[in-house]
Amino acid sequence: MGWISGTLPQLAPDQDQLTWFLSKRASVVIDTWFASKKFAVLEPVSPALTGCIVISRGAVEHCRDHRALEGVGQPAVFELLDRLFVTGTPAYAPNTSRGQLGTGYPNQLAMFDATYKALDPTAMGETPVGILQHVGAPFVHLKLVTAYWTKPASATLLRNGVLKK
Repeated sequence: MGWISGTLPQLAPDQDQLTWFLSKRASVVIDTWFASKKFAVLEPVSPALTGCIVISRGAVEHCRDHRALEGVGQPAVFELLDRLFVTGTPAYAPNTSRGQLGTGYPNQLAMFDATYKALDPTAMGETPVGILQHVGAPFVHLKLVTAYWTKPASATLLRNGVLKK
């Protein structure tokens, strides 16, 4: 939690990150989707030969700061990241957001836990979502771009687009 809150000292800028290994099932589903989109598949970097998500302190701070601007408290951000990366059961769907430029994000996935609704009063009843981007160097992996709580209607859209084996 100290790494998320920023109370632990920062490591060197190029080392201030965590690596979170995907499950075998998630790695297969994601690799199948990437291959169908003509992207390189994730490199098998875990002991179980699965891909990974790199979580930088910068991405966590971005998430924490932007949620605070929306009136979401820091405990809700802890709850959000916990559900995505520690205690949750994430699913994955293409990021269908069109973005500010209207061009979309063809190399991004939404990681979400549709079985969970926020308990913190500042995000009550919303679903945790993380946005992951395909990165090709120095090895093929996903990186966390941001994470947020989403309304039930948006969570339904994610459930309808879930990647399947």
